[in-house]
Amino acid sequence: MVVGPRESHVTVLLSTFDGARWLPDLLESVRNQTHADWTLLARDDGSTDDTMAILEAAAAADPRIQVVTDRAGNLGPTASFLSLLAQVNDGFFAFCDQDDIWHPHKLDTSIGALAIDDPGEAPGDPIAAVYTDARVVDGAGELLHASALAQRGTPDEIPYGRLLINNVAIGATVVGTAGLAKRAIALADGVDVLWHDWWIALVAGHDGKLTGCPQATMDWRRHGETVTGATPAGVAERARRRRRYLAFSVAAAKRLAAEPAGANPDAHTAAIELARLDPSHPTARGLLRAWRRAGVRAWPLRGQIGLLSSVVMGRTDQ
Repeated sequence: MVVGPRESHVTVLLSTFDGARWLPDLLESVRNQTHADWTLLARDDGSTDDTMAILEAAAAADPRIQVVTDRAGNLGPTASFLSLLAQVNDGFFAFCDQDDIWHPHKLDTSIGALAIDDPGEAPGDPIAAVYTDARVVDGAGELLHASALAQRGTPDEIPYGRLLINNVAIGATVVGTAGLAKRAIALADGVDVLWHDWWIALVAGHDGKLTGCPQATMDWRRHGETVTGATPAGVAERARRRRRYLAFSVAAAKRLAAEPAGANPDAHTAAIELARLDPSHPTARGLLRAWRRAGVRAWPLRGQIGLLSSVVMGRTDQ
């Protein structure tokens, strides 16, 4: 199969949990897409509010919306999204969060930014993903920041060594190919994936192509009920979270390093270097070696200092 031009089918993946307050706006924004060839797979992760009723009503009104009833109960956001990702069979997939508002050209913009429209350049089922910028808004939809990527300090060019340490992709902006979905699910076997969007970005960057698009394609809500939450209070809590993230980085690197080199040899080298660390007890010396040999580091500089400090403070499993 060749992933072709903009008329290709998109499977929108929506995992919900107590999202009744936000869902109507989100669903309306998906229905208003200029790219009309989409199917929305919605999986509820154990809501106790009116989320299911809203989803079922939406599915009854629009045959493109389908509610997944797997009876698996509450899996948590990562496992829930991965279960949806495993159902992607063709074209593209797009992650979708319950509390955001898509801009009308979101899917068209993302598909165009993938730059794989020419069948001569994209034989078979390519492995590729794109993440875009987003406007940051509060719970009421009021603008907080015009650029989420600028607010996060995301560099224009992301060396793979930095992607291993920092999740660059805003998950709800990610659009990828069916080939990437299949590859990511296959490689996830045996990996305790921390965040689905980070895992997708790592697989795309190692085995295929990860592209950033500077155009904002949605309003990204930041409020007290968001899953990512606020920065932990206190030095010890922040260090503990950094060590937890590093443990995932090392586990992901080990999985990818065990595979043949993909489209990006530098990415494979970076994975090999980070995989040398003991995930339960990494050392500052080991991190500095990976930084020196393969550019494995956090950004900005204060992020690298924080990472090194967190490793000095204790084990990743604390």
